[in-house]
Amino acid sequence: MGQKGTAGGKQRRRHLCGAQGLPYTNYPKGASMTKRRTIYLILSFLVAGLIGCGGTPTPGPMPTPTIIIAEPTTMAPATPLPTPAAPVAVATPGPPLTSENRLLYVRSGGFWTSRADGTDRGPLALSQEQPPLFSPPKDPGRAWLSPQENKVAYLVGGRAALWVANVDGTDNRQVVERLLPEEGDADTLVKLGRRLMFQEMAWTPDEGKLALIGAPEGQIDLYLVDLEGGGLVQVTDDEQREDAFVWSPDGGALAFKSIDEAFANEFLYVVKADGTGLTLIPSDAIAEEAGLPSGSPLASIQGITWLDEKTLFFYPLVPRGSVGIWKADVVAGTVEAVITEPIADPDWSDEARSWALGKRGQPGSLWVLPLEGQPTLLVAEGAYSPLWSPDGTRILYSRGAEATAPIWSFHLIRPDGSDDRELVSDIRPIQRDPPEPGPAGKRFWSPQGDELLFSVAGRDYGIRGGSDFENWWKISLEGGLPKQLTHLQKVFYLQSPKWSPDGKSLAFVGFSYTDRALHLWTVGVEGGNVEKVDAGVRWFHWLPSD
Repeated sequence: MGQKGTAGGKQRRRHLCGAQGLPYTNYPKGASMTKRRTIYLILSFLVAGLIGCGGTPTPGPMPTPTIIIAEPTTMAPATPLPTPAAPVAVATPGPPLTSENRLLYVRSGGFWTSRADGTDRGPLALSQEQPPLFSPPKDPGRAWLSPQENKVAYLVGGRAALWVANVDGTDNRQVVERLLPEEGDADTLVKLGRRLMFQEMAWTPDEGKLALIGAPEGQIDLYLVDLEGGGLVQVTDDEQREDAFVWSPDGGALAFKSIDEAFANEFLYVVKADGTGLTLIPSDAIAEEAGLPSGSPLASIQGITWLDEKTLFFYPLVPRGSVGIWKADVVAGTVEAVITEPIADPDWSDEARSWALGKRGQPGSLWVLPLEGQPTLLVAEGAYSPLWSPDGTRILYSRGAEATAPIWSFHLIRPDGSDDRELVSDIRPIQRDPPEPGPAGKRFWSPQGDELLFSVAGRDYGIRGGSDFENWWKISLEGGLPKQLTHLQKVFYLQSPKWSPDGKSLAFVGFSYTDRALHLWTVGVEGGNVEKVDAGVRWFHWLPSD
């Protein structure tokens, strides 16, 4: 709060609540003791008044979490922001948690189950014993859920054996003996292990195969696993990093990108489900459209999505930025442009067969682009980060003065441009990456698609020593007032919200600065008391009703 003076410690507090400083006051020569006491009392009241003047403290960086989590581990330093009006509604305590569904989660080297309120907690009974679950130091561990949410894949033991089980613990079996080398120094094994834990294994739609990365011989590559027959089929053999595994709708082919981190280039590949027919999707036409020499690689490949069994689309980027949207025929090995203008924040809807997107040349504009058609302008300015509703009938977007605005509102609009209306205003939605207020806030549709869940920065966001950092809110798409569901203290990095199958409870993970650990929390869907189910958890799943 201040600096020590060099003259006998006589300099006092400076820069209090924006004041230019309150130096030590020399008493007038010859002043009586009574006068000196009077002056001292006046100065004391001035200091007290300045400290309590209600100014905005200068935000500082949050403590750095020591646990490894899937979010960036520091809160971005914030500049003083205007404090918006709270989203009007003040949540009253909701009903107690009443979900009959149990939670399955990973902690301390094993699977655990619990009631929604954190009671009746204990290890999951597995049909076959195995070593503890694999996890690198300071990592709580995780599993990978199948598309139909009835099976989990997970890693076991010091060499990361691959096991598969039903979510109720039955049919628990080893599929692959190890995904890490038998020998190696500790540092290398830890680095390889972290790569394994933070990958996204991809199940085929019929749950018969897995695409994953492994390093059984010490080099990380892409492998395919037949979950019935077992064994690994190696797809790649290079020092590049494979990522973004996406199976075709029939499970007959896998698309993925290969990243050359040394030169910051990315390449799009497709391989058959049996590991044969590895094919590089050409990028010459894209390079030519961008004015680059033929054969120039792409700087980034985003949004890989299959349209059918032989066609996929993606968003290519070159060093100067977006090159629009492109389709690839993986059988013919050709690509063609859907749109070549630089785009921003594209979001695809299978139901609407259209993209909602912005254009780089017109910041803040919102467009709809049908798969077979031309873009239509919906909003000319102030619209960012569109998100389709699950049924493809509406588009949610964030409205603000500019992309870096501190205060936002959420709007809904029809794909034909009609019924544009404000849903909630004057909020600071927290984004996932970077974890700071912005238009791409964490927004989630309820299972019925009739409500929107979102997280909002609290009044103490960015302030060292504060406690109100981030909380969940919701609002009905039909209008009304938003409701604050949680009143968490010293919790940030809220993520992975999931509704219970019976629709009565919401579970999520958040990082607590009190004990510097990820916690699993639950709350009723109408708010109320938040229950901490367990600590040291980053992966969980709701179990179906018996």
